[in-house]
Amino acid sequence: MILLAAIAAFPLGMLLRNRLAAYVAFGLAFAHLFTFQTAQLVLEATRGSREAFGDISSPDWSWFGDTIGYLVFATVIYAVGFALATAGHAVRVRRARSLESVG
Repeated sequence: MILLAAIAAFPLGMLLRNRLAAYVAFGLAFAHLFTFQTAQLVLEATRGSREAFGDISSPDWSWFGDTIGYLVFATVIYAVGFALATAGHAVRVRRARSLESVG
């Protein structure tokens, strides 16, 4: 889900005139979807799923060791989203300049 929000950041960067507005819109969408996605993973884990956070009933399970990957993954997706919003804004600015030079 958060990957979809990150992909949508590029069109946001292109559609919104202000780059900060694109960042805020992406950040809000990401926060909403991240919360929902995390709740779903926690619910799966409490129902006994081992796919979300590993086998939490195992004595060898470590909160830090088994969930740090989720933090890293989400952080990378967050950074990619901001990069895509920046790229979308750059494309918008470049197109506007080329249209000004033609007209």
